[in-house]
Amino acid sequence: MEFTDFKNIHAGKKIIVSGCGASAFELKETYKNFITIGVNDISSVFDPDYLLVLDSKESFAKSVYKGTWQQVENTKAKYIFTQLENLEVPEHKRICFPYGERENTNFENGIIGHTANSPYAACLIAAFMGATKIGLIGIDFTENRISGKMRHDLIGTLWKMNAEYENLAKSLHSKGVELVNLSPVSNITSLKNQNLIHF
Repeated sequence: MEFTDFKNIHAGKKIIVSGCGASAFELKETYKNFITIGVNDISSVFDPDYLLVLDSKESFAKSVYKGTWQQVENTKAKYIFTQLENLEVPEHKRICFPYGERENTNFENGIIGHTANSPYAACLIAAFMGATKIGLIGIDFTENRISGKMRHDLIGTLWKMNAEYENLAKSLHSKGVELVNLSPVSNITSLKNQNLIHF
Protein backbone atom coordinates (compact mmCIF):
# COMPACT_ATOMS: atom_id res chain seq x y z
CA MET A 1 0.00 0.00 0.00
CA GLU A 2 0.95 3.62 -0.52
CA PHE A 3 0.35 6.38 2.00
CA THR A 4 -2.32 7.89 -0.24
CA ASP A 5 -4.32 4.66 0.14
CA PHE A 6 -4.91 5.57 3.79
CA LYS A 7 -6.75 8.81 3.02
CA ASN A 8 -10.15 8.67 4.79
CA ILE A 9 -9.73 4.95 5.50
CA HIS A 10 -11.25 5.61 8.94
CA ALA A 11 -13.65 8.36 7.90
CA GLY A 12 -15.87 9.53 10.75
CA LYS A 13 -14.10 7.37 13.34
CA LYS A 14 -12.28 8.11 16.60
CA ILE A 15 -8.55 7.42 16.76
CA ILE A 16 -6.26 7.35 19.79
CA VAL A 17 -2.68 8.55 19.37
CA SER A 18 -0.33 7.18 22.01
CA GLY A 19 3.05 8.48 23.04
CA CYS A 20 5.39 6.69 25.42
CA GLY A 21 4.57 8.47 28.66
CA ALA A 22 3.39 6.39 31.61
CA SER A 23 -0.29 7.19 31.03
CA ALA A 24 -0.11 4.90 27.98
CA PHE A 25 -0.42 1.99 30.42
CA GLU A 26 -4.11 2.94 30.72
CA LEU A 27 -4.56 1.42 27.26
CA LYS A 28 -2.90 -1.89 28.11
CA GLU A 29 -6.16 -3.73 28.75
CA THR A 30 -8.50 -1.80 26.45
CA TYR A 31 -6.49 -0.88 23.34
CA LYS A 32 -8.38 -3.40 21.19
CA ASN A 33 -11.53 -1.32 21.69
CA PHE A 34 -9.99 1.56 19.73
CA ILE A 35 -8.23 2.42 16.49
CA THR A 36 -4.72 3.32 17.61
CA ILE A 37 -1.57 4.97 16.30
CA GLY A 38 1.44 4.59 18.60
CA VAL A 39 4.99 5.84 18.38
CA ASN A 40 8.45 4.37 18.89
CA ASP A 41 8.60 1.63 21.56
CA ILE A 42 4.90 1.68 22.51
CA SER A 43 4.67 -2.00 21.57
CA SER A 44 6.24 -2.81 24.94
CA VAL A 45 2.81 -1.89 26.36
CA PHE A 46 0.40 -2.73 23.53
CA ASP A 47 0.54 -3.27 19.79
CA PRO A 48 -1.18 -0.39 18.04
CA ASP A 49 -2.95 -0.75 14.72
CA TYR A 50 -0.35 1.62 13.27
CA LEU A 51 3.12 2.56 14.46
CA LEU A 52 4.87 5.85 13.68
CA VAL A 53 8.67 5.90 13.69
CA LEU A 54 10.44 9.11 12.69
CA ASP A 55 13.93 8.23 13.93
CA SER A 56 16.42 5.82 12.41
CA LYS A 57 17.58 2.63 14.09
CA GLU A 58 20.89 4.38 14.78
CA SER A 59 19.13 7.27 16.48
CA PHE A 60 17.42 4.88 18.86
CA ALA A 61 20.80 3.52 19.93
CA LYS A 62 22.11 7.01 20.70
CA SER A 63 19.09 8.33 22.60
CA VAL A 64 16.94 7.60 25.65
CA TYR A 65 15.37 4.89 23.51
CA LYS A 66 18.57 2.83 23.69
CA GLY A 67 17.73 -0.85 23.78
CA THR A 68 14.13 -0.37 22.66
CA TRP A 69 14.57 -0.77 18.89
CA GLN A 70 13.53 -4.40 19.27
CA GLN A 71 10.05 -3.14 20.18
CA VAL A 72 9.88 -1.56 16.73
CA GLU A 73 11.24 -4.66 15.01
CA ASN A 74 8.85 -6.97 16.85
CA THR A 75 5.72 -4.84 16.72
CA LYS A 76 2.53 -6.51 15.63
CA ALA A 77 1.26 -3.24 14.22
CA LYS A 78 -0.04 -3.90 10.72
CA TYR A 79 1.75 -0.89 9.23
CA ILE A 80 4.66 1.33 10.23
CA PHE A 81 4.48 4.94 9.05
CA THR A 82 7.77 6.75 8.49
CA GLN A 83 9.33 9.45 6.37
CA LEU A 84 12.51 7.33 6.13
CA GLU A 85 12.56 5.22 2.97
CA ASN A 86 15.41 3.10 4.36
CA LEU A 87 13.97 2.48 7.82
CA GLU A 88 15.03 -1.04 8.81
CA VAL A 89 11.59 -2.61 9.20
CA PRO A 90 9.81 -5.22 7.05
CA GLU A 91 9.14 -3.71 3.64
CA HIS A 92 5.53 -4.91 3.55
CA LYS A 93 4.85 -2.92 6.73
CA ARG A 94 6.75 0.24 5.83
CA ILE A 95 4.53 3.06 4.61
CA CYS A 96 6.47 6.18 3.67
CA PHE A 97 4.84 9.59 3.67
CA PRO A 98 6.04 13.03 2.51
CA TYR A 99 7.52 14.99 5.43
CA GLY A 100 6.15 18.52 5.62
CA GLU A 101 7.37 21.68 7.26
CA ARG A 102 7.66 22.03 11.01
CA GLU A 103 4.34 22.94 12.68
CA ASN A 104 2.47 22.64 9.38
CA THR A 105 -1.11 21.59 10.15
CA ASN A 106 -2.34 21.07 6.59
CA PHE A 107 -2.83 17.31 6.19
CA GLU A 108 -5.33 17.12 3.31
CA ASN A 109 -2.63 16.88 0.64
CA GLY A 110 -0.96 13.95 2.40
CA ILE A 111 2.13 15.94 3.37
CA ILE A 112 2.57 15.50 7.12
CA GLY A 113 4.01 18.26 9.27
CA HIS A 114 5.96 17.65 12.45
CA THR A 115 7.47 19.06 15.62
CA ALA A 116 10.08 17.69 18.01
CA ASN A 117 7.32 15.47 19.44
CA SER A 118 6.37 12.47 17.24
CA PRO A 119 2.69 12.24 18.30
CA TYR A 120 2.10 15.63 16.65
CA ALA A 121 2.71 14.01 13.26
CA ALA A 122 0.60 11.02 14.32
CA CYS A 123 -2.33 13.36 14.95
CA LEU A 124 -2.06 14.69 11.41
CA ILE A 125 -1.93 11.14 10.06
CA ALA A 126 -5.08 10.31 12.07
CA ALA A 127 -6.81 13.33 10.56
CA PHE A 128 -5.62 12.31 7.07
CA MET A 129 -7.20 8.91 7.73
CA GLY A 130 -10.53 10.65 8.28
CA ALA A 131 -10.78 10.73 12.07
CA THR A 132 -13.29 13.23 13.40
CA LYS A 133 -12.04 12.87 16.98
CA ILE A 134 -8.48 12.23 18.13
CA GLY A 135 -7.53 11.37 21.70
CA LEU A 136 -3.98 11.78 23.01
CA ILE A 137 -2.53 9.55 25.69
CA GLY A 138 1.06 9.00 26.79
CA ILE A 139 1.99 12.55 25.76
CA ASP A 140 2.78 13.43 29.35
CA PHE A 141 6.11 15.28 29.41
CA THR A 142 6.81 13.98 32.90
CA GLU A 143 9.70 12.00 34.35
CA ASN A 144 7.80 8.73 33.94
CA ARG A 145 7.99 6.77 30.72
CA ILE A 146 6.82 3.30 29.77
CA SER A 147 10.45 2.18 29.81
CA GLY A 148 11.19 3.58 33.25
CA LYS A 149 11.78 6.79 35.15
CA MET A 150 13.73 9.34 33.15
CA ARG A 151 13.44 13.05 32.45
CA HIS A 152 11.81 13.77 29.11
CA ASP A 153 14.27 15.73 26.99
CA LEU A 154 11.54 18.16 25.92
CA ILE A 155 10.39 19.14 29.43
CA GLY A 156 12.42 22.33 29.13
CA THR A 157 10.30 23.44 26.17
CA LEU A 158 6.86 22.68 27.59
CA TRP A 159 5.67 26.18 26.74
CA LYS A 160 6.47 25.51 23.08
CA MET A 161 4.89 22.04 23.09
CA ASN A 162 1.73 23.49 24.61
CA ALA A 163 1.59 26.24 22.01
CA GLU A 164 2.12 23.76 19.16
CA TYR A 165 -0.62 21.43 20.35
CA GLU A 166 -2.98 24.34 20.98
CA ASN A 167 -2.42 25.59 17.45
CA LEU A 168 -2.88 22.07 16.08
CA ALA A 169 -6.17 21.66 17.97
CA LYS A 170 -7.49 24.96 16.60
CA SER A 171 -6.49 24.06 13.06
CA LEU A 172 -8.05 20.59 13.28
CA HIS A 173 -11.23 22.03 14.83
CA SER A 174 -11.60 24.35 11.82
CA LYS A 175 -11.62 21.21 9.67
CA GLY A 176 -14.17 19.33 11.77
CA VAL A 177 -11.71 17.30 13.86
CA GLU A 178 -11.70 17.39 17.66
CA LEU A 179 -8.42 16.88 19.55
CA VAL A 180 -8.58 15.99 23.26
CA ASN A 181 -6.10 14.91 25.92
CA LEU A 182 -6.92 11.58 27.59
CA SER A 183 -3.96 11.57 29.98
CA PRO A 184 -4.75 12.49 33.61
CA VAL A 185 -1.11 13.41 34.30
CA SER A 186 -0.06 15.22 31.12
CA ASN A 187 1.72 18.56 31.25
CA ILE A 188 0.07 19.46 27.97
CA THR A 189 -2.52 21.77 29.49
CA SER A 190 -3.57 23.63 26.34
CA LEU A 191 -5.99 20.90 25.24
CA LYS A 192 -9.42 19.92 26.45
CA ASN A 193 -9.21 16.96 28.86
CA GLN A 194 -11.44 13.91 28.60
CA ASN A 195 -11.54 10.64 30.52
CA LEU A 196 -10.58 7.60 28.45
CA ILE A 197 -13.75 5.83 29.62
CA HIS A 198 -15.87 8.49 27.92
CA PHE A 199 -13.85 8.77 24.72
